[in-house]
Amino acid sequence: MHGKETATFQQITTESPLYAQALQLRYALFFEMHHLPFETVFDDLEATSQHFAFADHENILAYGRLSALSNGSMKISQMVVHKKFNSKALAQCC
Repeated sequence: MHGKETATFQQITTESPLYAQALQLRYALFFEMHHLPFETVFDDLEATSQHFAFADHENILAYGRLSALSNGSMKISQMVVHKKFNSKALAQCC
């Protein structure tokens, strides 16, 4: 992010370019180091989950997924922060 750009928290769809970035970020941070195939990011909850991004206009800064479980509870998972913003308060960076 440069200058006075602001980031927003938003729900994203699987068709969003931000979702594609989220998949890449999740793969890089969770699976790549274990030499797992990219398809590993697509677990049983992926298709039925709600996807959320903290992003500037075109770049994902952080991502999380909210999934409904069969017992009626919700699960937050796959939370990632872009390495550029690790150890930083995102609210202060934007």
